[in-house]
Amino acid sequence: MEHYTGSYNYHPLRKGIRTLYKVDGTFPPPNVPDDTLCLTGSLEKYRMKTTGDVRILELLPGSFDDPIRCRLRVAAIENDPIYDAVSYMWGDPSATGKMILDDEAFPVTSSLENALRHMRLRNRVRRLWADAVCINQRDDEERGNQVYLMKEIYSRAQTVRAWIDVSLPPDSPSVRKLFDLQLQGTVEQLGDDPEFWKPLLPLLRNPYWDRLWIQQELLFAPKLEFHCRGLTIPGDCLMALQLEIHRKSTRFQRPFEPPDAWGRFGERIAVSKAPSRKLAWWREMVKNKVPVDPCSLEPDFSLLRPKAQWQLDPGKWGPWLSTCPIYLLGMLRQSQALRVTDPRDRVNATLNLVLDYDDDGIEPSYEESLAERYLAIALLLPWKCNSLQFLTTAKLPAIPDPTTEGLPSWAPNWNPPGNAEYFFAPFCAAGDLPMYGTPFQEDIDDGILHARGFRYAKVDQTLSNTDTASSPLSSLSAVFVSTIKSSTCGHKDIRKLAATLTGPAIAELGLGHDYFSKKEAVLYTGILLDYASVTPGLRIIDLLPYAKGVYDQSTTGFTMALHSLRKFRQLRPRCFRGLDLERISTALPEELNQGKRFGHFVQLVHKTLSSGCLASILSSSPTLAITEGKASVESGDEIWILFGCPTPMVLRRTASHFLIVSPAYIFDIMHGQAVAGVETPDDKDGGWSRIQKTGVMSPSPADPYVSGRSNWLVEVIRIR
Repeated sequence: MEHYTGSYNYHPLRKGIRTLYKVDGTFPPPNVPDDTLCLTGSLEKYRMKTTGDVRILELLPGSFDDPIRCRLRVAAIENDPIYDAVSYMWGDPSATGKMILDDEAFPVTSSLENALRHMRLRNRVRRLWADAVCINQRDDEERGNQVYLMKEIYSRAQTVRAWIDVSLPPDSPSVRKLFDLQLQGTVEQLGDDPEFWKPLLPLLRNPYWDRLWIQQELLFAPKLEFHCRGLTIPGDCLMALQLEIHRKSTRFQRPFEPPDAWGRFGERIAVSKAPSRKLAWWREMVKNKVPVDPCSLEPDFSLLRPKAQWQLDPGKWGPWLSTCPIYLLGMLRQSQALRVTDPRDRVNATLNLVLDYDDDGIEPSYEESLAERYLAIALLLPWKCNSLQFLTTAKLPAIPDPTTEGLPSWAPNWNPPGNAEYFFAPFCAAGDLPMYGTPFQEDIDDGILHARGFRYAKVDQTLSNTDTASSPLSSLSAVFVSTIKSSTCGHKDIRKLAATLTGPAIAELGLGHDYFSKKEAVLYTGILLDYASVTPGLRIIDLLPYAKGVYDQSTTGFTMALHSLRKFRQLRPRCFRGLDLERISTALPEELNQGKRFGHFVQLVHKTLSSGCLASILSSSPTLAITEGKASVESGDEIWILFGCPTPMVLRRTASHFLIVSPAYIFDIMHGQAVAGVETPDDKDGGWSRIQKTGVMSPSPADPYVSGRSNWLVEVIRIR
């Protein structure tokens, strides 16, 4: 309906305006012109007042097969008109339905026609708000203004009526049972057999749930009802079903273990990570303003955000900020997996959904370019995170995105795909060193971010920037061998490779860095290196059938495989021909199922390499790193520890500034080891202590200095 061709004569609406007022009446100041820009430092004692008009669609009564007849009425939103809001997918705009609006034919999508037909009452008028009809789609200015009011429209509705175009058998036992579910019930409400609920899969898997704008329509609804063909489901019942399936499908889930029947059923439903697919969990977080347990819905009030942004501890809140949809960074990341028509709405819709954005009532402009919109939100992220945590979402893509041309490299591009999930594990490569206190200065118009840190290493060589899980193991072996500067390869060198290949996936899964013993790490990595020598074209992805138990994982089978590899020892690179894998295997505990554990090792390596890229780097001694697989990392790029950033960052030096290229994983510095003894003139309160002491607002000190046990040269650099 973006190309609406009807001729209906809409009456103009009063423009919607949202204005902040202080509860004591002192803001905005009285007697100032209407166009005066007024600023305030806090919104703690303020309320938002909304004025303007909306159109209410009066759906006239009728039988199911009667023509759809409606009237439009204009209402002032500040007068709290009574209506229900319709949430639905527009569907194919060329598939037009039929409707009579104020005695005129009015084109609508077949999706909306079906929704109205199923929501119509037989004996009385139903008052609705439906965007395709209640907004003049030919008027760009009105459409933008009504989108600006969308959160108000859905949160003020008596009921949000969601239309999901699926047919459910009303006589099915599972459908009847659905109406008995209680949101505060126990996991036993669903019984033992997930197949009992199979008739509801079309509803649970429907793409409706994955639209970004639909998230807020469901999140802020005072009451929810879901309409399907011939069936109306109370919102609490459907939210209870979502919650109970999540509980049962995750309660016994363990890494590397095949899912049980409920786990497999949960996988069939979890086609995306849209928060609307766990709606009770999300609504409970918004209600309590803190993260809640996704199974028990128990709020964690220890994570209540402090009133001042500079009081936020990145070490405590960091993992939540990047993963939880009630926070700006977390919801922006989740928006990458949700569908939008206009990518600028990844920002515009997100701002309505999060708790850590101070809504100032300003209407977003659709005249901004996508790069301008993404940059505008990036300027907020250092303060919302009280750190440079958001840099882990940035990269210099191997395939440039023409829609964001001009976007500084440090500003995240929220178009999909995002960076590898493991870069958002709870790392702290910079320890507790705070970010540089004045990240934005007079050169902000040039897109410059200022950051303090030191150069840790330089990139020597990398594997292909594509899916490196599909690269031959021989290529991986070649990168590894290039880092060994002696004629022999010791166990320590091999453990370094093992930690690099498995560490990112282990961190993402929360397994603990000591999941494999030192001897296990050498054994399993040595086997991969042997395979690389014996079968040069073999890839890690080719070993997955073994890893998942398709082939023999018994101790006997594993021992025979090791024995068969012995005769190919001369094919190994010279530096590790002396590696005796059978001896290492014999030294491991007898009760350890080495075949099964090697399968775990292979799965972890595959998980790391399927979204990351192996690189050799030069620091005080050669070592290895994993970088973002979709980033354009090149030999000569530099790896920096930036204060306030949880991961090392690959930067590219230019004549006047640096570019962000990729986050990096370097196994032995991810928890602050490289910053031992390093000091900084910045403080954790964002510079307020210094300002109070000096009485002057000025940039943080920027002179270079040497600090730390390794005598790093600490500098403030310009990043564009």
